[in-house]
Amino acid sequence: MEKKYRNTVALDGVSMSIPEGVTCLLGRNGAGKSTLVRLLVGVEKPSAGRVTILHGETEVRGADKFARIGWLPQSFGFPARMGVEDFVSYAAWLKRVPRAGLAESVGSTLDLVDLRDSRHKRLGELSGGMLRRAGLAAAIVHRPSLLVLDEPTAGLDPVQRTDFHRRIAEIAKTTSVLLATHLLEDVQALGRFVSILDQGSLVWRGTAAELVETVDATGVTVDALRQALLRQIGVEFP
Repeated sequence: MEKKYRNTVALDGVSMSIPEGVTCLLGRNGAGKSTLVRLLVGVEKPSAGRVTILHGETEVRGADKFARIGWLPQSFGFPARMGVEDFVSYAAWLKRVPRAGLAESVGSTLDLVDLRDSRHKRLGELSGGMLRRAGLAAAIVHRPSLLVLDEPTAGLDPVQRTDFHRRIAEIAKTTSVLLATHLLEDVQALGRFVSILDQGSLVWRGTAAELVETVDATGVTVDALRQALLRQIGVEFP
């Protein structure tokens, strides 16, 4: 895909597939990660190329294509006085979950993110970690083929981040997940696959284990990931 803003090329010939499991998208600020995310979820249209969503072996077309995508942005607007269950139910309605199965989908999703006991609380009453889980519930209530997460653990404390990692790992057993992040802890915990953007181009893709091998490391540690990332984007490290 390609994306231009007047004379600026934000993405230049990026071609990638997102398999089942977690793919972590890395890159410095301005590399094109946010642009790619907006194109994937349909907020913007590419200048060239297209996004293809597969449901099984079948390509999903038309308006149904973006109904097969779940998106949790880093910051999302929410009506503070709305209850958790109503918020997730509204998301299900927007994503065309059939009325006959809506209550069951909402209930099972609240169970997955451990919010059933808090379903009548207002969103404005939730802690940061609980609010992030409510946003995740809204993103997955329709059982998407692709889940896109943009800096999902930013602002979470270590306990909340570990809990979030566990929930994403469970979802990724049956869903393709793209996780755009600056936190290498996310990659260490979740990233079976890694894609690196720099200056609008895809400069590296493979597994996390293959990435750290580029700096002769044998374990997927935060330090090894940092050194490998810096090497791929041409930054010298000590």
